[in-house]
Amino acid sequence: MTKQTSTSKDICKTLLDYALNEAPTGAKARVVMGESGKKSVGVLNGKPQSYDNAQTRSVSLSVYIGQQKASASSEDFSDAALKKLAHETVLMAKATPANKDAMLAAKGQFLENVEELAKPLDLHDDGPHPDVTELQDMAFALENAAKATKGVRCKSVNTSFNYSTTTVLTSEGFNAQVKSTSFVPMLQTIAGEGGTQTTAYSYRVCRHREDLPAMETIGKEAAEKASAKQGAKPVPSGKMTILFDREVSPDLLGMFAGAISGMAVDKGTSFLKDSMGEQVFAKDITLTDDPTIPRGLGSDPCDSQGIPTKKLDLVKDGKLQHWLLSLASAKRLGLEPNGRGDGVTNLVMQPGTTSRDDLIAGVEKGILVTGMIGHSSNLTTGDFSRGAEGFLIENGKITQPVHEITIAGNLKDMFLNMTPADDLKLDLSIAAPTVRIEGMTVAGK
Repeated sequence: MTKQTSTSKDICKTLLDYALNEAPTGAKARVVMGESGKKSVGVLNGKPQSYDNAQTRSVSLSVYIGQQKASASSEDFSDAALKKLAHETVLMAKATPANKDAMLAAKGQFLENVEELAKPLDLHDDGPHPDVTELQDMAFALENAAKATKGVRCKSVNTSFNYSTTTVLTSEGFNAQVKSTSFVPMLQTIAGEGGTQTTAYSYRVCRHREDLPAMETIGKEAAEKASAKQGAKPVPSGKMTILFDREVSPDLLGMFAGAISGMAVDKGTSFLKDSMGEQVFAKDITLTDDPTIPRGLGSDPCDSQGIPTKKLDLVKDGKLQHWLLSLASAKRLGLEPNGRGDGVTNLVMQPGTTSRDDLIAGVEKGILVTGMIGHSSNLTTGDFSRGAEGFLIENGKITQPVHEITIAGNLKDMFLNMTPADDLKLDLSIAAPTVRIEGMTVAGK
């Protein structure tokens, strides 16, 4: 009878042993097993439209022979399949050219008590999983709330529940298993008819069901957004003050995170490559990356390489303090890894002391940007150019919705001239308040 292993750790241990038995003496190996599931319900016009209940389970193996590395994966966990996976991965590693970035965390580098340290992060909702009826009820509540706004209908309504377990074992002794869950209600709304249609969406992502706001709140929000865009038009081109609403300002932080990647710095492809210790944001701005936030969407006691994470002020009083370092990028730069092999965790721009309304009141002519389109920014030069929509600000007041405009500048100048409002909400893994930037270029009609 074919031997069949069952638990994740059993499968990982078996595959690791097979790989090390196949490989030459001194070889190393890493096994990762992922188990995930998603329940998703879609409704429209008061009727169910879709229901998905998908589960996946796969195991991947990486073999390191010196600096030669190869990886392969399988969804078959029979003993014969695991032996075959080990054999073929070792053969591929032997035939692969050397890669100086191929390495595993050694004992003393990786975290040894991951599961205990993950408990206070509370990433997994241990309550019963929602069934199709519960998800449908949530979706209907979203739609009904949106349709209560005159002239608004829904284009799509979806609620989903996701769960995952990741198990990692390495030949160097790293052993970890982390579980997580997320609840995601979302909808897209339409206001107006024909050529005057405007669309908007709203969503939330929470680790625990009890942290979700009322579905009525999310549905109403999406309807109001779509209605507010009615009558939008382009504006004349020129230099203007730009306010990035807190729903879009995290995009700017995402670009900053890309620019402080250790690999980008080493390769010279970051506009911040020579800026360590220098003023890169306005002097009163602090950016904190905190993997220890309970129930945080990016919280984790270590990165996927096993390197411990800790809270870092990436920018303090406007000055750059850290690169995002993996094992490989740290080695290239002659530094120590800091648990950012997967990038940032929970990146937050600390709020300012001025309200959003007061930031707007101080603008003679500008745009409050509530949505951006396209990805034409260049992290090598810092050049920034994005399609945008939002609202015109004249003499300190919002006067009309605008669309079909492009905003442009350079990220270096933008960061240095940023003023944050006090309206921060910690609802995503990258979060920032509304920010104001002077003197950007607007291309309109």
